[in-house]
Amino acid sequence: MRYAVLSDIHGNLEALEAVLRDAAAHADGVLCLGDIVGYGADPAACIELVAERAEAITGGNHERGVAGLLDLGWFNRSARAAAEWTRERLDDDHRAWLGALPLVAEIAGATLVHASPDHPEEWDYLVSAEDGFGALAAFVTRLCFVGHSHVPGAWSVGSSGPEFVPGAIETKGIPGFGKYVLVAGFVRVGGREVTVGYFNKVKYPDPYVDLNETAFSHELGHIILGGVLKNDDGTLIPWNEEVHHKVMKERGLP
Repeated sequence: MRYAVLSDIHGNLEALEAVLRDAAAHADGVLCLGDIVGYGADPAACIELVAERAEAITGGNHERGVAGLLDLGWFNRSARAAAEWTRERLDDDHRAWLGALPLVAEIAGATLVHASPDHPEEWDYLVSAEDGFGALAAFVTRLCFVGHSHVPGAWSVGSSGPEFVPGAIETKGIPGFGKYVLVAGFVRVGGREVTVGYFNKVKYPDPYVDLNETAFSHELGHIILGGVLKNDDGTLIPWNEEVHHKVMKERGLP
């Protein structure tokens, strides 16, 4: 089973559509780590698309804020203004749906969470080596996918000890032992950074097996973390940036 793992969409419909078009060609399913809304001009449309396409979704701090479950005083000035703007433009059903999203989910032997899996309701970021190593004991699966920071990175612990790899990475296979935290950063669509964190081509063995019980030589699969989203021929995947900025301006957003 191959999953595309999205995070921090933040109401950017045009970028989300570009990512989902790519995912349809390369993935069997879609997972979402939260912050579907906030900042961008199309929260309702993004909610509808993610609800339709994703097999598992966790809630982020922006979902909680818009749903009235997180004090907006927690946010910085721009995030608070975005949450207030978004809340006014969603109906009761959308806000209730956002509020009902779990903070943590598990699927196919992986944990999904928006912020740190260690007390996810505290919305801690995983950025430094210390941040990630401290989170490794907070989940029981082999893998944990995290969003929130918009900064990609990978933490692991195994027979060779702890390891932290910051930034965009690509691995052809993860050894069949140890534990891993993988943070979705941004996706670069058309060569420009946009706020849709994306793990392109996260492939699990089919059928899925418990890697803790297999030989050390068993490999998890192919993971691309961060980087520039491209077509198979190496050309950049376009997104409708002009429309995005036009809609943002029309709706009074920066």
